[in-house]
Amino acid sequence: MNFYDSYYRWFYSAYDCIEETERFSQVRERIENMYSFTYLQKVTPKWNQELTDNLMADTGLKRQEDFYRNYLKAYEGKNRVIVIISDAFRYECAKELMERLELDEKCTPKLECMISGLPSVTSVGMASLLPHKELQVDDKLNVIVDGQNCGDLVSRDKILKTQNENNVALAFDDLIHANQERLRELLQGKNIVYIYHNQVDARGDKPASENEVFKACEESIEEIHRLIHRLTMYLSAPKFFVTADHGFLYKRDKLHEFDKVSYDREICAYSNKRFLLTTQKVNEPGMKSRLMAYMNNLYVTTPIGADIFKVVGGGQNYVHGGSSIQEMLIPVIELTMNTRAVAYDYVDVILTSVNRKVTNLITYFDFIQTEKVTDTMKARSLVAYFTTEDGEKISFDVPIVANSREEAPEKRTFHEKFTLKSREYKYGDKYYLVLADANDEKNILQQYEFMIDIAFVDDFGF
Repeated sequence: MNFYDSYYRWFYSAYDCIEETERFSQVRERIENMYSFTYLQKVTPKWNQELTDNLMADTGLKRQEDFYRNYLKAYEGKNRVIVIISDAFRYECAKELMERLELDEKCTPKLECMISGLPSVTSVGMASLLPHKELQVDDKLNVIVDGQNCGDLVSRDKILKTQNENNVALAFDDLIHANQERLRELLQGKNIVYIYHNQVDARGDKPASENEVFKACEESIEEIHRLIHRLTMYLSAPKFFVTADHGFLYKRDKLHEFDKVSYDREICAYSNKRFLLTTQKVNEPGMKSRLMAYMNNLYVTTPIGADIFKVVGGGQNYVHGGSSIQEMLIPVIELTMNTRAVAYDYVDVILTSVNRKVTNLITYFDFIQTEKVTDTMKARSLVAYFTTEDGEKISFDVPIVANSREEAPEKRTFHEKFTLKSREYKYGDKYYLVLADANDEKNILQQYEFMIDIAFVDDFGF
């Protein structure tokens, strides 16, 4: 499943960087048709056929509402456990984060999945991840956890503290920019720490920015990775979990009005593009009704395909709440930090191109990873770019992942493309090619002096 979703996301991430998109309109149309009709409209009905009418029955997958019991209960009163909950962090995004974490030999990541409840929305998903005996959801999607509200950070913190007074709920933004002293102040002596991150849903749920959702996915992967790195660098945190409240469906092309699913408003207590709360079971073609135990005798009715209901309001590209695999398959990354002390260092990357003069806005250079990755030589992620003598960036960032385990040096080389900014370059000024740590760009690993001699620079820029 994540193979198709990932490549669809990567395609649009690249496509959105192109200025002259008309040249690729036929490619885009073909990709869109393949994803929407060859993939989604075939896979989603089959997934719905396999789901039982009552999702509380055994599906063969762990249930999201059992998350605390399955993963965290055993750690109560013991070592610190960090739980990062990223709103709408889809399974395929977690897989990409997992691949990054696997580069770090000081940790052991494991990726599993859970099935969410319905509707697959934030209020239900966030409540399901909290410790609880009983959930109650009303017809406005307000959720009560063991008699307590849980719609905000303060309420969730209170619920966590009913299990253990040393548990805490925190916002991602309060931690990512905090210095070491502040991090210790927030987390010292804490047991189970829930950290709430919201990048994907914050962008996708707004009609004006829903087409930025794939950019938000990339930023989420980077931000979560960076937070894990900071917390392990500054604090003792032997165990992490990364999970989500729900996933999402995204298609670039909007549906036509005649493609949207109509429904009987007489029996509808709540309507959404991907689900309805109905007072009775709906037996119409293309719909499926399920009676959830926590819904107070309301049925959750969803399209069996990737369609949306005909409801008012903007935003059709990014949707969630329904019963597709993309919305309901919730990732769980369990990250165990290796406590055994190991002496290690990072591999180096150096420039091998001899020429130190740039004569075109687009130029190529060769690099080599000086050592292979071993048990004592860790992989390294870098970013390369050109700067002025004052440190101003004058090129796109070029990511380099040095993770080769090849013995032969010629198999550890990189041929990278650099695109300089369209501007005036003064002959005789000093410019630099910089190699910096991708996790901390202030940590400059290599720096090479260059001359830039470009006879003519156009006015287009980048």
